[in-house]
Amino acid sequence: MLLIFKFFDLLLRFSKRIYVNLNADWSCNPLPKIIYSSCFFISLCLFFNNQLVAQDNSILDSLHLSYEMATGDTAKVESLISLGDYFLYKNLDSTITYYNKAQSSVDELESTIQAKYQPLLYHYTSIAYTSWGYVKEGMDYGQKALKRYEAQGMRAEASDIYMVVGVLHGQTGEVQKGTELLLKSIAIKKELNATEKLGHAYMNLTLLYRDQGLLDVAIESIDSAINRFKGQNFEMGINRSYQIKGEIHKFAGNNKKALEVYQVALELYQKQTSNDIKGEVVLINSIPGLHRILKEYDRAISYYEDGLDLLKKTDDKELEGLINHNIGGVYLEKKDQEKALAFYKKGLLFYEKIGHPTGRSRSYRGIGNVYQGVEKYDSAIVYYTKATNVLASKKNLDYGDICKNLAMLHYQLYSTTKIESFASAEQNLKKAQLYGEESIACPAANLEASLSRYKILKTIYQATNDYEQSLEMANKVIELSDSLFKKNKIDAVLDLETKYQTEKKEFAIKNLNQEKALQLAENRQQKIVLYVVLGLLLVLLLILGLLYWFFAQKRRANQELISKNNLITNQKKVVDRQNEEKELLLKEIHHRVKNNLQIISSLLDLQSNKIEDPTAKIAIADGQSRVKSMALIHHKLYQHENIATINFKEYTEQLYHQIMASLTSIEPTLILEVDATISFDIDTAIPLGLILNELLTNACKYAFVDHPNPELKIKLQELEQGNYLLEVQDNGKGMPDDFQFQKARSLGLRLVRRLSKQLFGKTNYENRNGAHFNIHFKDTALRKQID
Repeated sequence: MLLIFKFFDLLLRFSKRIYVNLNADWSCNPLPKIIYSSCFFISLCLFFNNQLVAQDNSILDSLHLSYEMATGDTAKVESLISLGDYFLYKNLDSTITYYNKAQSSVDELESTIQAKYQPLLYHYTSIAYTSWGYVKEGMDYGQKALKRYEAQGMRAEASDIYMVVGVLHGQTGEVQKGTELLLKSIAIKKELNATEKLGHAYMNLTLLYRDQGLLDVAIESIDSAINRFKGQNFEMGINRSYQIKGEIHKFAGNNKKALEVYQVALELYQKQTSNDIKGEVVLINSIPGLHRILKEYDRAISYYEDGLDLLKKTDDKELEGLINHNIGGVYLEKKDQEKALAFYKKGLLFYEKIGHPTGRSRSYRGIGNVYQGVEKYDSAIVYYTKATNVLASKKNLDYGDICKNLAMLHYQLYSTTKIESFASAEQNLKKAQLYGEESIACPAANLEASLSRYKILKTIYQATNDYEQSLEMANKVIELSDSLFKKNKIDAVLDLETKYQTEKKEFAIKNLNQEKALQLAENRQQKIVLYVVLGLLLVLLLILGLLYWFFAQKRRANQELISKNNLITNQKKVVDRQNEEKELLLKEIHHRVKNNLQIISSLLDLQSNKIEDPTAKIAIADGQSRVKSMALIHHKLYQHENIATINFKEYTEQLYHQIMASLTSIEPTLILEVDATISFDIDTAIPLGLILNELLTNACKYAFVDHPNPELKIKLQELEQGNYLLEVQDNGKGMPDDFQFQKARSLGLRLVRRLSKQLFGKTNYENRNGAHFNIHFKDTALRKQID
């Protein structure tokens, strides 16, 4: 019995670490992530004794002295276990070292002693690893302990490890498996009449039910825990149970009720005799989350500061790290990145002092969020990478979210550097793909989170030209989008049903209160009450009739809504399929047009070979150049994802190199000042491309004859909504002094004037140390408005 009592004390101490460790981000999120909430199970079900772990060197010296003076084999084992217990909060390596020494000593003893100590040491080791965030190792040792308990028929002890292993299954996302193990633990405890720990089991079960969305059952479960703890007069259990009840109401989105229950728990803590300061701090850490939802940031910070003041009475570095981290989160929500960064780094210092991996990963992620928000992507990547290194062995929800952030950042860097440094851009693209694939391999908190991961990976595959994988991701995006659409519809219907049921219950309660009041009044004035009751019965019948009519109308409306929703869903599928078919058809059209224009160009080329007249050859070459400029537009349209518009900067670069390759052996220096975000549809792009083709061709033919340093400048800017200015300038000899652009008779310049008018614009010419053409024009949307 002594060993079992020691084990439970250690379990209580372990629970504190998990409780604090996994409560970081819930304070600002009314819908906690399933993985984190599963981790929270242990924290809330297994309470701790503040007196069990000594904090001063005299206790450590005493433990070493006890080990040195121990004479019996079992006494040495007990001393080694106590030394391991001492370091549980201080140093994981020291804890494991002493437990392993105890295990080695046990292995040399007789089999009966081995049977007694081995499962217990496995149990201790499981708790130690899990309390420091090493879930896999904690699960492995927990399974070893469970196997030996079951082999020896130690059912009471097995029911305890069922709780621990069940919680660990919840932490890895296996919530249903965790629920089964907890129900098994409760059944064994009831069968053996071992009811002293049933309160803890019900607390665990409460949070598992919550994570499955079974909120009514969760409330019943936590009420059972409260009743158990009240029967045992267990203050900490009662206080923590009310705190969990508040968490469930917050999870359900009932913030007002959650705050009421939190206040009850806070009052209980303030009246407590057990001096559970750290438990009170954990509660205070939860309350600000409701104020953050309401954007009452100053009140939230005030609560956090109260928690820090209370922590001055303790030496809990982990809680200090957590609260500083949460204050950083508040400042980040307030867009005060400087203070957010300061508090995140302050929290990180506390986590680093105690070597806590989960806390460090949380801080790294917070710092990364700050740097990403201020567009310091390189710094953000450094801290996100540190977080993934800590979480790599877990592959949990947080790991998946951080990998998604890294994928996005590397893709952004790829997009911004692909022109300047191809090698660097390719490296970023490879990293983006790696992190994107990692993210979809991890669990996600909800459909929205999963959808965002697949969307970014689809974009990355498109950039790598892996169209097969991109198509697969696109199909997954469509599938998740449909699922999310259906879920939102179901949630809306359920919300209406819940509101109706709530109103119905409130109405029933109101009726019961009225009947009770009538019964009390009946003792005083029976005759008056008789008339009142008859009147109320008539009113009640009328109300019931109205309620029945309302319910029938509502049910009919709901059925019509469901029918319309189904119709809309089917029509959406048809429209989506038709849009996909039209998009494919339009791409094929652009492809065929491009091919036909290339054929025309080739025919002109063949025809020019048979013509000896130089003037005719030049005319055909000019026509061929114009055909190629139009073909390039159709080529860009069918190659890009957006088949309606083309990026004018990319088109200009390709057109320039295409013309230079055919007209000059020395390529002029190009100065291109075009915003990379400017795109035009085909109605604007083709005339604009032909104008640019004519001006570039003229420059190559006439501007740079015997010029040592030819230079071309192309500038496009949006003057105001829909109005643009295209400037084409060379440093050649320019037009003759008597040149008048509006009267020029050359086919090319006439074509420029006509196309400018087609774009509702005008072309002007100036000689600025070379020819300088200004083309003012309007895009398609503005032209349609004018028409």
